[in-house]
Parts: sequence; C-alpha cells; structure tokens
Amino acid sequence: MLYRKLSILALLAVMLIGVACAPQPPAEPAVDEPAEEQADNATTTCEAGFRPFVDVTGEPVCVPDAAERIVAIHDINAGAQILSLGGPLVGMASRDAGFRDDITRYFDIEGITDVGLVYEPNIERILELEPDLIVHEGFEGQVSFLDESVVTALRDIAPLVAIDTFRPVEAVMADYQALLGDAATVSLDDQQAEFEALVADIEAVLGDEWPNTTVSLVDVSAGDGNLQIWGPTALVPLDILTRAGATWVPIMEEAGSAENGGYIGGVSLERIDELEADLTLVDVRFTPETVDNPLYQQLPAVEAGQVILLDEPYSGTHYPNYIATAEILLDDLTALGDIDTELVAEAGEPAAQGDAYPVTIEHKFGSITLEQRPERIVSIGYTEQDPLYALGADPVAVRYWYGDPDDAIFPWAEDEAGDADPVVLNMPYGNLNYEAILALEPDLISAIGSGITQEEYETLSQIAPVLAQSGEYVDFGSPWQVTTRTIGRALGIEAQAEALVADLEAQFEEVREQNPQFQDATVAVAYYGRGTYGYYTAQDGRGRFFTDLGFVVPDRLNEIAGESFYADISEERVELLDQDLLVFLGLQFGEDGSEAVREFIEDDPLIQQLDTVQDGQVLYVADTYDDALQFTTVLSLEFLLENFVPEIAGVFPAQGG
Repeated sequence: MLYRKLSILALLAVMLIGVACAPQPPAEPAVDEPAEEQADNATTTCEAGFRPFVDVTGEPVCVPDAAERIVAIHDINAGAQILSLGGPLVGMASRDAGFRDDITRYFDIEGITDVGLVYEPNIERILELEPDLIVHEGFEGQVSFLDESVVTALRDIAPLVAIDTFRPVEAVMADYQALLGDAATVSLDDQQAEFEALVADIEAVLGDEWPNTTVSLVDVSAGDGNLQIWGPTALVPLDILTRAGATWVPIMEEAGSAENGGYIGGVSLERIDELEADLTLVDVRFTPETVDNPLYQQLPAVEAGQVILLDEPYSGTHYPNYIATAEILLDDLTALGDIDTELVAEAGEPAAQGDAYPVTIEHKFGSITLEQRPERIVSIGYTEQDPLYALGADPVAVRYWYGDPDDAIFPWAEDEAGDADPVVLNMPYGNLNYEAILALEPDLISAIGSGITQEEYETLSQIAPVLAQSGEYVDFGSPWQVTTRTIGRALGIEAQAEALVADLEAQFEEVREQNPQFQDATVAVAYYGRGTYGYYTAQDGRGRFFTDLGFVVPDRLNEIAGESFYADISEERVELLDQDLLVFLGLQFGEDGSEAVREFIEDDPLIQQLDTVQDGQVLYVADTYDDALQFTTVLSLEFLLENFVPEIAGVFPAQGG
C-alpha cells in the first residue's frame, strides 16, 4: 500500500517498476481530511442523471449516477480499481508492451480497447469509444503527469475524475465504490472481509515468536544495480506483513519516515548488511540474478533458508491484488515453518535498534533522548497501555483509571496484550507514588495522557526519561494519532505506528462515506454528574470521535470551554445541548449506576424540552461503548467503528432511512 505521500523521486520509482470520575482520558484525533472526502455538495448542482463527486483536486465533478462506459487513463492506478468492482470499463491505457501482467493476472480484459500509453493517451481513440466517464490517477491535489492540453481534451469528451491511489487500500476502494455507485457489480465488503481473514491467517501461522522476528526486503534496481529501500507500507507485500505486525530493519523504518516518504533509492549494494534480518524477502521480478550475488548469499536469512521470493506481479492498490499477494505470503510462510528469530542477534546486530536510535522527542516540558529501545516501560498515562500493546510493547506497569482495580486491560486490547500481566498502579490524579515507580526500575516512563505538572515531571525525570505530551494540546488532549506516533518513535518503530494510524484513519473515512448524513451535522457530547450537565469539546477525544465521523461540535461550545476540554453548564444554559445529535456519556459513573442516571435525564423537563430530544435524536451510550469512548485510543476506536457506529446511525439515520 502506498498511503503516505511519497516524494516525487519515490513516486517515479513506483511508476517505473509498477508498483488512542478520574482525570479525563486523552483527547483524540482530528483526522486529516482525505482527498476524496465526499463533503456536503449541496452548492453543486448537476443535471439529471448526474451527481457531484469530489476528487483529488478538492473540486466537485458531475459524474453519471451509474456510468456505462468508462475509460481509464492509468492501468494499475485507475483501470484495475474499476475492474475490481466490476465497473463498465471500455478503454484503458497500456504500456509499450501492451497491458501489463499486473492487470491480466486478475481481470478478463477481452473487449477493453487500448487507448494509448499511460500519460500519453490517444485522444481520438478515446473519443471513438464515447465514454461517459474518464478516470485517472491523482496525487497531492493534482491530476498526475498529464499535460494541461491533454486534461482539457479529456474533459471535453467526458467528466474527468482523478483519485489518489497512494493511500490505504480501504480508502482507495471506498472512493472507487462511491464513484461507481450502482455501476459497481462486485461486493467491496466481501473483498475486504476475505483480505482481513487472510491477514489473520498469516498472523496465526507466524505464531508467538513473530514480534521477535526482524524482517527485510532486498530489491536491486534493474537500472543501476543499487539497492532500493522501501518503507514498511510502500509495497503491497510489505504492507500486508506490516498489518500482521512485522518488525522491519531500521533502514526500512527510515525509508518509511515522513522525511523519506516511503523510499530511499541509490543505496550501494555494499550496504546490504543493513538488511540483515531473521526473515528476508527478495524481489526478483526484474532482477532474478540477485539470488546469485555473493553479497546477497551472505545474508543470515539466506544462509538459513528463511527467504521468500517475490516473483509474481503485485502492483496495484485494489483487493484482488492484496488477496492474491496475501495468499502467496501465507503459503510461503506456512512452507517455511518455524522461523529462527536469533539470526540477527547471533550476528550482533539487534535490528530493533540500529538507525532508529538515538531518538530525540520534544514535549511540553522540553525533550528526551533515548539511546536504545526501552525495555522496562512504566505507563502512567491513563490509557497509554493501548498504543503500547498495539505496537508490540509489554509495559511492566500501567496506571489504574477506573473499573477493575486489578485489571487495566479492557476488552478491545486483550488480543494485543495477550498474556501480559502488568503491575497496576493505583495512583489518583495528582498523587503519584514515586517510590513505587522507582522500585519498578523503568527505563522509560510513558506519561502522555497523565496530565503531569512541571514539578511532577522533574521528579519523575530523576527516575527515568519521561515521555510527556506535546505542548500543542490541552492536558489530556493529545490526539490518538499523535500519541500513537510518539510512542512509535520512542519504540524505534515509527513506520509501524504510522501504518496503524493510516489504517484507522482509512476506517474512519469509510464510515464517513457510508454515512453521509453525519457530515456537518452538529453534535453535543454531554454528561451529567455531580448535579450538573456538561459537554466535551472538539479538543477532547470523545468529542473528536464524533467530529472524525463528520459531525461538528459548534464553535460556541468550544469557545465557552476556553482552554479546557470540557465545560460544566448551568440549568439556564442547557439549550447549548440542543444540537442535531445529543449524546450522553459517562452514565456508569453515577453513584446509582447507568440506569438511574439515564432515568433522571429522561425525566428532566429541561432536557425533554430540547428539540433534538423530541425528535428522538438522543443517544445514551452503554457501558462497554462508553469505556471505549473514554479511552479513544488506536485500539478502542477501531472497536467503536465496528460495533458502535450502527447505533449512532440508528438514532441519526440518512434521510429517508
């Protein structure tokens, strides 16, 4: 998957080879707006039979309700996506040698007309096909690599849409499904479910030692004979293994950084030792002679026979490709059997560290520098155990917030935590037990969601480096993306953290696509406690969850709260809660339990007079979902998207729903 914004060099290379009561929990996301976000297009009027679709340029294009004759100006980054959904493709661009294997491997292209070369389409041939829709690839807000004269000519023939395929497959295919509408004849949900099942099978085959297995990819350029270093999600096989929890060698993590954009080219073959790992993939599609190179043959994984040859086409961000590649990986990994995870350790090169360290991380109190991967992490952020477990860390202690005082692992994190049995630190807000923390001998104190003061930070820093939150956000207001990425940097696996973030953001995008009624509808995320009503702002994770679904927390509510992430309100101001959707959280924290608090609210005439309540658009959140909303982490949010969103849609359905 090519989901991060590749540098132009990386993008060209891809084209050439094909390609997270007591203190409140961390506030969460403000998901970056996707290029193909189908926003409220009420201001765009299309003629009968057409509808607005916002493409990579951010501008609405009037497209057919159900296109009947589509031409793709790019094969693997437009045509393949249309074909994967059974769309009516009549013409597609080709390469010098015709339609490439990445297309013919998956699709029957009989009857599809060759309309010239990718980026150099034959306008006359396209005109003869009488298309009602033309589709091309896009990148960074632009229609990719077409002369303006060509773009103009294409738009004179039919509506031209460009979609960015350098994103998670979930996001890309959700956009294509939205574009095709009724013209899609293949179930996207079925494809996604099949792929997810394969990833689960891969995880099962890899077993308990997989987190301790280092992985690398050897790819020698057919052009200059140098190594091409790809980030952990830059190619489909890598993305699949990253989703399964792969630990990549440092140079590949470096390639996956924002600075490098997923690719480092021109690396001398003499540096192949930086790709030493327990398991090595080797791309032999274009350079089969790589396996005969003595430098390659000296790699520990090669000598141990722990190698997977990539010799099948795997370019294209669409599910048939992801499914086929996952099947190959599953078969190869099954055939390999148990993997010796000590190869790199025996060679004296712990791949989990290397170039990832030293790493300096800035925060509101200054910065910390870690010289090596921390092994004894004490988490005093109230919800930080979630991203730690999600990233394969095993904290020696976590902080109790509420619930079972002996178990701080909630249901959505059980799979990732496995058999973990951390010490549970019962330290109410403002009452840190420094002696208990010191006795745990930590080499890192994770405190992003702890709300610690400067004085507390200075005391903790005498014990171990302290990972505090960024000064850009209110206390307990670090977005889940920022928390996940920061912990990933501390663990030396920034690219893996980025992959988790991208995957979850793609799930949010898919939910928004499926629920357009959420877009720009106002929401009040409210609570009742200590005899007063209140609400959470867009600076809090609970509020951000709903804004990430497309809802809006009105500016007035944010302004009243000021620099806080919540606001209590008097009875005279209960009308502030009268929004398109009213959500009540935290019922479980009432002295008499959830049901009693709900009954009180439902019987309160101040609440019952609100229009949104009279319209039935009020949601009382059940305890398990409430727990997940209190946490708003990379793990709890995925749980909510899968299980809780249908309840929201039931209370706030689409028009006519």
